[in-house]
Amino acid sequence: MKEILNGNAVGKKILHVWYEEGKLITYNGQLEKLKRSHTYKVSYWGLNQPEDAAADYNISTFELAADLLYKDLILRE
Repeated sequence: MKEILNGNAVGKKILHVWYEEGKLITYNGQLEKLKRSHTYKVSYWGLNQPEDAAADYNISTFELAADLLYKDLILRE
């Protein structure tokens, strides 16, 4: 969690579960860059999609850390 909060997780691949349309959906992702002191640009793409189909979102370090804490987010090596 410290890695995310300190801004040191840039380049890390992730799996992230989102609640959409009444069900849980898992996405591949990558923490692309730290945009501001507490916001990452995160690229997401579906489990069965190529990485070049990714869409980018700005997500706060605190939201990512909370999702990591509640196991909705997994940092991949």
